[in-house]
Amino acid sequence: MPRLKALFFAQSLPIIAVSGRATITAQKKVNHPAGSPAGAPSCALSKERIEMDYRNLCDNDYERLSDYIAAGAYSLRSRHGFRIPALVVDQWRQQGYAVLRTNTLAQRFGVGRRTMWNTIRGAIEAGFIKEIGRNEDGRPMYVPVVERGDEWRAQYNARMAAHEAA
Repeated sequence: MPRLKALFFAQSLPIIAVSGRATITAQKKVNHPAGSPAGAPSCALSKERIEMDYRNLCDNDYERLSDYIAAGAYSLRSRHGFRIPALVVDQWRQQGYAVLRTNTLAQRFGVGRRTMWNTIRGAIEAGFIKEIGRNEDGRPMYVPVVERGDEWRAQYNARMAAHEAA
């Protein structure tokens, strides 16, 4: 079974493993546009991160976030690197941005502040999170770069197609 550790740190999103592939599910209210059939999807797949509404995500967006967290688990190979994308997604879903406090995270995971900062910096350099500014306290605000999950899914599908063809 693939490394799914990162998915378990997204505290507000329940996790279900379906035949070896992790998917994030949530109980949410589906609002259909006026005049649309009852079975129609409530939203289309968001092509850009900016268009993805962090408050009302559809199933396709949940799949993209799941792929993003899985990509972080596979790509960020430091001891705690796999946690950063899930932490950013969790806070981003709640408030539209994430503030990663190195002292709090270091204490939570039993490492030093410098180690946690290096882990966050590694996620920034790898392109998994992006700083969008500073809050009123002067702390950096981060958002997930969900396109990294899209790239990972494309590579995964190519590997699986090559494996099935062999």
